[in-house]
Amino acid sequence: MFFKKQYFIPLLIVSLAVFLSCKKDDSNEEPLIAGGPLSYTLQSTGVSNTLYSIHFADTSYGWAAGSSGKVIRTVNGGSSWASISSGTTATIYAIHFASKEIGWIAGNNGLLKKTIDGGDSWTSQFTNTGVSFYAIDFLDKNTGWAVGSRGNVYKTINAGANWIAQPTGITNDLYTVKAVDYNTLYIGATNGVVLKSVDGGVNFIKLTTGNSGNNNGIFFTGVDYGYVCGESGKVFAADGAETFSDVSLPSNSIDGNSIFFTSPNTGYVVGSSARIYYTGNGGKSWSRATSPVTSPTLNAVYFPAKNIGFIAGSGGTVIKAHQ
Repeated sequence: MFFKKQYFIPLLIVSLAVFLSCKKDDSNEEPLIAGGPLSYTLQSTGVSNTLYSIHFADTSYGWAAGSSGKVIRTVNGGSSWASISSGTTATIYAIHFASKEIGWIAGNNGLLKKTIDGGDSWTSQFTNTGVSFYAIDFLDKNTGWAVGSRGNVYKTINAGANWIAQPTGITNDLYTVKAVDYNTLYIGATNGVVLKSVDGGVNFIKLTTGNSGNNNGIFFTGVDYGYVCGESGKVFAADGAETFSDVSLPSNSIDGNSIFFTSPNTGYVVGSSARIYYTGNGGKSWSRATSPVTSPTLNAVYFPAKNIGFIAGSGGTVIKAHQ
């Protein structure tokens, strides 16, 4: 292609401006603080079940769920936790609340239930016991996705009154899901697979991270920018081109089970051996935080506010992150 001389320089300037506008903003990177800027306190839950998922509607109201149908709830920011009935003994792998009243649990053998009273009672919304659900995510009280075994994805746009199957074209187990907006959806799967949809789950494209292990956690801070964590300390960053760069943890002897970013640069990974890692520069470097426990596997992390977070794991473990 040939350019006339008088148009070349302006076009170059425009192209450079477009390129710079698409790059991740590094101006808000935090200096990496050894162990991170937060403290971590073990909370008393009164249960010994493995907790696989934790979610908060705000900084006060939160829920965690796990083995044998266990659900616990706090209404005071974790100062105290109480067990509530889920009406099931199946393993619950995921819990999500769209408000203090409306939420869902999902798990083994087609378990998918909704509450409209903060967890005091639950109503089943799914009948196919051949599907196990490992993760759920909602954008609001009406629109959400449940993902699980053998490539199964189900979507609702009416608060769970109907769940519609969305074929993925793969049979991998799907462990984690993040809905960025009503069109953009990312799903982490076994064998290093990441699925992406730009039409609300009607169609999926298969992305590869370069990781051959399972992708256990996923979090996107924008339509094109996000992170996935998994086995052997692997963390990969997506940077706008449907490709991933390796920003793994300093140890490959632990599995990253869950990841959460409170800003484009500030994030946390939790995993096996009670490990908690922090980054303030978008994964360029990670610092190991001082955990209040030494042995439990940490399965989930969620931050309802920038400096307030909660971590759930085996043995009924709940840890609060705070300043």
